[in-house]
Amino acid sequence: MKRKKNLYKDILKYEHILDIVNIVSKSTKNKKELLQFTCAKNIHIFEIFTKLLNKTYQFSPYHIFLIKQPKYRIIMSENINDKIVNHLVSKYILLPSIEACCIDTNVATRKNKGSEYAFEKFCQYVKKIGFTKPIYVLKIDISKYFYNINHSILMQKLENKIKDKSCLDLIKAILATTNCDYINERISLLVNNELNRLSYLNLSYNDRKNKESTLKSLPRYKKDRGLPIGNMTSQILAVFYLNDVDHFIKEELKCQYYIRYMDDFVILDTDKEKLQFYFEVIKDKIFENDLRINNKSNIYSLKNGISFLGYTFRALGNDMKIRYNNATIRRISRNLRGKKEKDYSKFFKSKASYKGYFKKCNTALYYGKYKKMEVNDMYEKYLELKEEYPSHLVLLKRGKFYRTFDDDAILLSYVMNYQVIDNRVGFPLEGLFKVKSKLRSFSIDLVVLDGDKIISEYENGESNYKAILKESYDKYDKNLKIDELCKLIREKLGTNIDGYDKLKELIDAL
Repeated sequence: MKRKKNLYKDILKYEHILDIVNIVSKSTKNKKELLQFTCAKNIHIFEIFTKLLNKTYQFSPYHIFLIKQPKYRIIMSENINDKIVNHLVSKYILLPSIEACCIDTNVATRKNKGSEYAFEKFCQYVKKIGFTKPIYVLKIDISKYFYNINHSILMQKLENKIKDKSCLDLIKAILATTNCDYINERISLLVNNELNRLSYLNLSYNDRKNKESTLKSLPRYKKDRGLPIGNMTSQILAVFYLNDVDHFIKEELKCQYYIRYMDDFVILDTDKEKLQFYFEVIKDKIFENDLRINNKSNIYSLKNGISFLGYTFRALGNDMKIRYNNATIRRISRNLRGKKEKDYSKFFKSKASYKGYFKKCNTALYYGKYKKMEVNDMYEKYLELKEEYPSHLVLLKRGKFYRTFDDDAILLSYVMNYQVIDNRVGFPLEGLFKVKSKLRSFSIDLVVLDGDKIISEYENGESNYKAILKESYDKYDKNLKIDELCKLIREKLGTNIDGYDKLKELIDAL
């Protein structure tokens, strides 16, 4: 493959910079900084362009902070200008240079080749191998991968793909930002502050020790090592750094069933001894890249279960069971609980985003306890709100109609004489005032959801919801029995007029 040249000119095109500005603007969480940038957008774009043109661009210090969930980790946030330059380098220099040389199953942060693709590949491999023999999985995990990538080795690899010296110099400048002393000083300060905070919390001995141990083990940057945590370029460079190892595994070792998700390697085979040989050889190759594997790396039997991509895969008989990892569930639950207390809009969106994760699981627990975590349509939102407001009638607005379901549909049918269809009741927007008035007369509390926001809620002090619901079901059950009886009469009697006359005499005699 020929080395790429004349790439630097692509990051100097106004339309390319503007395209990246629009992408970065959508993902920037610091709204104050975004507003300041937007107010003088063209000035900022011209400044970025001029500095890149003159090759005088300098990166600003990172904003460094500590993430506490799902586990302690450090994040380094760039200012908007640096983020734009990083995205330009990623899209117009790195991806055109290295995408074509990456193997198909190098599956992280690549378009159409993310965790979803890795999941499908893993399942395909298991299915292709079959269950006639025990399946073993060699799982290799690299210790502190992002922090230990050697800048010199990485640049040598990039020089084999990129001929443009200006591009290489800009990438070197990005890598060199990890050499600044303030980064490690800031990390140490954050760790010490959190350790001090923990000392005041009422934690169990084991919980405290685990948290303290995790905090103290947070890595620091060494000279000319490591990628900035959070940069767009870091994701692509981390995917690329072990590309030579990928090709060695696929082409020289001839491993047919191999997947790498960033620093997680998995190789499937029915021959355990062969995997042991692969293990030793691959360890040497990883060592040549100045990296070390951690103690979680080993050969596992699929029969006993293997964790990968946040799932546990396990072969049982002639089938494979897939379940969620308990650690992932705890993290999701904490995340949702926090959003539910603060913002229903974000809560519903987050819950919907987890649907794909749970949908892949095929264990009984998925269909029980955690199926309710799928929230992507109206009925599921109704169930969530109903759990929060069990003694209110819950209405949800969609388009030009309000709808409700289950018990509330029966109750609304009773008080408004609306028809229940497929366990739900709906009415036009203009009917809301009439419904509210009727519910007030029955002393029934109401919650109305418009989109993802509660827009109307009133309390009657002591809700009459349960009493009216009982009356509603009494009437509903009677109507159901009448409908069933009428259906039975039509089926049995058909066109038999004499039969109808006899039945009428019998009813009159009651």
